[in-house]
Amino acid sequence: ESVALFNRALGMNPNHTTIMDCRAAAYEKLNQLDLALKDALSIIKIAPKEARGYLRAGKVLSLQQKH
Repeated sequence: ESVALFNRALGMNPNHTTIMDCRAAAYEKLNQLDLALKDALSIIKIAPKEARGYLRAGKVLSLQQKH
């Protein structure tokens, strides 16, 4: 349900990195790591000077190695 709400919010503001990071976190909790990584990489592309995208990508890549 939270992913659907984040999708709706991103539909209104597709480059909002905070919402994108929240959706990535939701994907992580749902173990949808490929989608979480996709959002993290999108954050990096949109805002390369923000740490949040790199932190999320690193966390997701670490989780992927554990599976």
